[in-house]
Amino acid sequence: MKATELIAKIEAYAPRDLAWERDPIGLQLGDPNQEIHTVMTALDVRPEVVAEAIANNVDFIFAHHPMIFRPAKNLNLSVPQNKMYADLIKHDIVVYAAHTNLDAAAGGMNDWLAEALQLTDVTPLIPNADGKTGLGRIGSLATPQTVTDYATFVRDLFNVAHVRVIANDMNRSIQRIAVLGGDGGSE
Repeated sequence: MKATELIAKIEAYAPRDLAWERDPIGLQLGDPNQEIHTVMTALDVRPEVVAEAIANNVDFIFAHHPMIFRPAKNLNLSVPQNKMYADLIKHDIVVYAAHTNLDAAAGGMNDWLAEALQLTDVTPLIPNADGKTGLGRIGSLATPQTVTDYATFVRDLFNVAHVRVIANDMNRSIQRIAVLGGDGGSE
């Protein structure tokens, strides 16, 4: 399969026009006409991810976060990030990122989070014109829970040591939940 074929499938699922306008999604590096055989997924493209890709003969990395948010100031290969770019090129590894477009897509990152958080009757928190896509998700729990119980559920679900909760009453009953993958910030 050519990289362009996989890219077309990704973009059919998470259309480019759903991305935040300043989000540098899409082809990050490589030849889109290259034949690909082994695909790796990653949250971030970091030097250790690239080393693993090389060790496993990967020729396409599908990343959530764009590899390059800001242009490199130089290509001094003693800098690990710059050496990573050179290693990707040397080993003919195509890198593609779907970030805010995957977050906003129907069936994308925010829907995955809403499902994991056991939300029902889910709709976009900030919908796009189609009403099916957009930033974040809002939904309901099947039965109300206390803030403490739900925070414990979230902590255990995501296997983290702590969950930061800001609430006046930890025993308050909640049922309507909003989730927003990423930092939720805006400029």
